[in-house]
Amino acid sequence: MDSLRHYLTIFLISILCSHSSFAHIKLLDPQGGESFVPGEVIIISWEEEQTHMAIDFDLYFSSDGGETWEEIASLNVDRLEYTWTVPDIETEQGKIRVIQDNEDMDYIDISPNFRISKTEIVTAIEDSRDPAPFEILSNYPNPFQSLTTIEFTLPQYSHVSLEVYNLQGAKVATLTDEVLSAGTYATPWNATGNRPGLYLALVRVGTFIETRKLIKLE
Repeated sequence: MDSLRHYLTIFLISILCSHSSFAHIKLLDPQGGESFVPGEVIIISWEEEQTHMAIDFDLYFSSDGGETWEEIASLNVDRLEYTWTVPDIETEQGKIRVIQDNEDMDYIDISPNFRISKTEIVTAIEDSRDPAPFEILSNYPNPFQSLTTIEFTLPQYSHVSLEVYNLQGAKVATLTDEVLSAGTYATPWNATGNRPGLYLALVRVGTFIETRKLIKLE
């Protein structure tokens, strides 16, 4: 009887160890709390803590806080990120779910809620009937892959600030912050290292502000 108990104990331990070796999965992005716009390109990424008999990864999107789910993609096990175009909807309860499909059991991770809104970031501009003391002429190329140039004209000697922001409101680059003479300026932005998606170039001269959309491709 003791021998039987011993073998049963060993058998149960082996089962538990086998199950503990299955991959645990962790969703890295989105992290929850972000604000996206329809058509924006974002990177969904995740990581494995362990790997064991994984078949594939399945990605799902929910617009109602997890009540219902729509499949985004089914990916090979060597993929740990996916480029996703935000759908043309509005919600305060967007979620992403990643499932590691294993032979015996699945592991799941779900993001906290994020927001999708068609309302663009609005920059407050002082109400004035006077014309702005500058003009953004263009940014080219647009869309772009790594390098784009922002061109603006300045009719008079002024202090100019040119910055780039992502849609979460975080500044990702300061391109100009100095006093410039009147003239036309072409300022390049090397976006290597920044994720694909929509950015805003913001030019500030005194109390006047103007923005341009910059679309970075993958």
